[in-house]
Amino acid sequence: MRFSSSMEVTAPSSHGGSLFNVKAQMKKKKKKKEQLQKKNAMEITARLEEIINYVQSLQNQVGFLSMRLAAATRSYEGRLEDLMEAITTSVIQL
Repeated sequence: MRFSSSMEVTAPSSHGGSLFNVKAQMKKKKKKKEQLQKKNAMEITARLEEIINYVQSLQNQVGFLSMRLAAATRSYEGRLEDLMEAITTSVIQL
C-alpha cells in the first residue's frame, strides 16, 4: 500500500483501482442485491396471495357443492322411501 498526496489509501493491484473505489463498488453491489431481494420477496408475496385467494375460492365452491349434494341426497332418499313403501304395499296386496 502507498499513500498518495491526497491522503487516499490505494491497494496495489494490476488494474490500479483504489481501496476506496473497491469499497464503493462493494457497497453499490450490496445495495443492488438488497433491492433485488426485496423485489423478489414482494413478487413472491403477491404470488402467494393469489394462491391463497384461489384456494379460498375452491373451498367456497366445495362448500356450496356439498350443500347442494346434501339437499339432493335428502330429496332422493325421500323419493326412495316413497318408492319402497309403494313396492311394499303392492307386494302385500298380492
